[in-house]
Amino acid sequence: MSFLNSLDQLKHSNKKKKYTYKNISFLTNIEKKDYLVVMFHGISNINIYPVFRGYDYYFNNANVLSITDPLVKYYPQLKIGWYLNTIKYPKTTETVIEIVKHIKKICNSKKIIFVSNCSGALFALKLSCMLNEICLIANPHTIIKSSDCWDHYHWNDESLEKGYRMPLMKEDNYKKVNILNEIIKKNDDKILSFNDLDGRNYFKRYGFPLYLLGYTHKNDYTAKWLIKIKECYNDNKNIKIIFNDVITNKPHHSPFMNSNLRNEVNILLNEL
Repeated sequence: MSFLNSLDQLKHSNKKKKYTYKNISFLTNIEKKDYLVVMFHGISNINIYPVFRGYDYYFNNANVLSITDPLVKYYPQLKIGWYLNTIKYPKTTETVIEIVKHIKKICNSKKIIFVSNCSGALFALKLSCMLNEICLIANPHTIIKSSDCWDHYHWNDESLEKGYRMPLMKEDNYKKVNILNEIIKKNDDKILSFNDLDGRNYFKRYGFPLYLLGYTHKNDYTAKWLIKIKECYNDNKNIKIIFNDVITNKPHHSPFMNSNLRNEVNILLNEL
């Protein structure tokens, strides 16, 4: 792992290398390529920190930049994170954007594709709106707290009140685990804004991504959120939502039909 005082220390390399800049850990190759694929992870584990989603992804016409959620390092109890800004660590978004823009510039890349599945997809959507770039997300957490969609287990009002995950319905099975909000609260920290938990707020604040491609299974809990996201677009054609309808007992882990995330990124790159 190389610790950087300045992003100007980055050198071109066709091999992926690990870096840390302003407490943000990332893995990337740095070559002159047309596109930059930026990837965020979902479920995390401090035992394998830093977590680099797409560490083994390579594309002919794109560099791959994998970025770890720093909250996993700050709060080892976390099993899932959403790359949120907090009072103690308010500059996660700002620093990630600084890294992404710098690598895009030194590689002369034309476009960025923000990619993730599950919880990391919320951050991928946010940055694609802020930078007006392309977004590819699968089984994505896009509206995890709102007034018109059921809340994610970690963010429903009862969970926030009790301090641990509460079931959304009485018949739901669950185990009593601390939620992110409670973990950081016990460390005298606080999420800066709950508005960041509803992706539709990004559209209002920053505008839409250049293009949004979303995948999920029709029976997954994320399907309702993607439908709500698509409703925001009205006549805007720069969105495509694909629902897998193949029968499965694990819909959240089956967003694609006879494919996978790496393959779908490659297909998109070849279509650009």
